[in-house]
Amino acid sequence: MSKQIRVQMLGRFSLQVGDIVVSDEDNRSHKVWLLLAYLIHNRKKNIRQEELYELLWGEDFQKENPQNALRAILHRVRSILDQLENQLGHKMIIRRQGNYAWNTLADFTVDTDAFQQLCEEAAAHPEQLRLPLLSKAIDLYRGNFLQNFPAESWMAAAADRYHTLYISAVQEALKLSAAEGNSEAGAALCRKALQIDPCSEELCTRLLQDLLQLKRYREAVSTYEEMSKRFFDALGTLPPEACQNLYHEALCAVNGDSAAAEVPQEEPQGPPGEEGPMVCDFAVFQSLYRSTACLTEGSGKKVHIAKISIADPKGEPMGKRKLAHAMDLIEAEICRYLRDGDVLSRYDASRFAILLPMTGYEESCLICEQAKKSYAAKYPHSLARLTCAVQSLDGGEAALALW
Repeated sequence: MSKQIRVQMLGRFSLQVGDIVVSDEDNRSHKVWLLLAYLIHNRKKNIRQEELYELLWGEDFQKENPQNALRAILHRVRSILDQLENQLGHKMIIRRQGNYAWNTLADFTVDTDAFQQLCEEAAAHPEQLRLPLLSKAIDLYRGNFLQNFPAESWMAAAADRYHTLYISAVQEALKLSAAEGNSEAGAALCRKALQIDPCSEELCTRLLQDLLQLKRYREAVSTYEEMSKRFFDALGTLPPEACQNLYHEALCAVNGDSAAAEVPQEEPQGPPGEEGPMVCDFAVFQSLYRSTACLTEGSGKKVHIAKISIADPKGEPMGKRKLAHAMDLIEAEICRYLRDGDVLSRYDASRFAILLPMTGYEESCLICEQAKKSYAAKYPHSLARLTCAVQSLDGGEAALALW
């Protein structure tokens, strides 16, 4: 063999010799590529034929003629390798005492080995020397282990191991870049890592923080809107509360409200000791409302928005002091029935607005009724009476009637 074989197993599965590449993107037979991947991954051992039968056919291999079928698949595997170099298939897949093995004496590299070695070297070096090694390791991680293959137990174990190493490398690199005050490097690393874990709350939050630190406010706004679409499509919810607050800060800066942008946002309030909903001012709520309206348009998904109004038994406005006290108590009762991902806001002195991104219409109505009954049972002498309305937010103007 005149040139080195470069094997990539993180992300797509490919083999390269010189400028010639074969990959699982050309896959017309799952079993052919599965066998090749298994031989390379288990290259340090000889593999019995029975083990390959079970790999390729499971328990059904006894019902067929597995020996001839295996020979046919091995022939096709060798044909793939021959595309890289003449007779390479017979050089790389060898027989040892009736078993099969990948030829470890040949000149080849595997990206999983290089990735793991760089992670281990970084851990062994002093902290100030780790970042270049971690950056190289992160660059090698082009995707999860054999990500184009259907899940199998042996793949899952390896994929979990490499992914855990990758997350640790990213977290360590972000910590080191933050210590150096390098927000530019942190933002670039977050964007790269989000290609692997697009709904990582930690990465999304850190990316927005770095963009704000760099005063790239418009980019932070557009980035949050991209995040919202990903979260909504994948999870049916909005990005985490920390991201929502950073989005509001970026919006304030873009709109020229620098004073508001510099004021630290209040911590979201909810039931003590629980995750609970996000409780925010109405400006934040409006931003989230608008972004959610855009997300729902044409998606086929339903998000609901609720309004809870407070008045006295005759439907008249209450006195300011009594109303303010009742609003505090009612807010606590509403929060008892909301979930992480819901958003609650007071949009005037006597009304609440609630965004319910993961809740159906009937359940949204039930939440409002539960809060209403709970408040009435707990404070039977209160003059406050609650009126509830729920409407679907379908990306159009319907829900605006609530305002």
